[in-house]
Amino acid sequence: MGRWADIRTRVINAVGDITESEAQAFVLDAARELNAEGRWYESRVSLGTTTAGTGEYDVTDSTVDIYAVLVDSVPYVQATTKDIEELDASVSTLNLGTPIPQGVFASYYNTSGDLRVSLRPTPEVTGLTIVARAILPIASPTWASADPIFPEDFYQVVIAGAVALGLDENDDRADLAATHRAKFEAGIKRLRSRKASRIGKGAIQLPAPRRMR
Repeated sequence: MGRWADIRTRVINAVGDITESEAQAFVLDAARELNAEGRWYESRVSLGTTTAGTGEYDVTDSTVDIYAVLVDSVPYVQATTKDIEELDASVSTLNLGTPIPQGVFASYYNTSGDLRVSLRPTPEVTGLTIVARAILPIASPTWASADPIFPEDFYQVVIAGAVALGLDENDDRADLAATHRAKFEAGIKRLRSRKASRIGKGAIQLPAPRRMR
């Protein structure tokens, strides 16, 4: 089993009474969730340059999530939108590192569904490069000739997720979806672990970026 089409066939056989188009939708939904939650398919992307006095920046539409940011080659520490709100409200303050000042970033979706990145402290200089490590989306594949982006031992995880989605569509079989969903969620955890071990251990730990009052 090495093609998207093979996975689609397995899902059709497991769920039954679904079309190829429906099976493809279930497979892609499962694969995209596995990719996003497992943080697998990544690349280095440019987010443009800073603008003095601006802390919010748009992210390309071809990006699912951001998990690392460098501004002018300086790593920023990942925070949450709640952290950003507390900083803006002066509930917390940044404890900048030395000798190189650092900041924090948080990615979020705005009300229009667009991915954005917050940088704090708000840049005071225009023209500094912003580079991120991003999780990229899975495009609809050429089913008959393309292979999934995951290691082959995770193909069955995609199948489990897709079968769970397919069974969940049928009220009479929704209870059967739970077992497949559990296998899928376990696979997500395994993929994240695989990704971490592939990158390596013992990374430099950045200092805590803020001091709570």
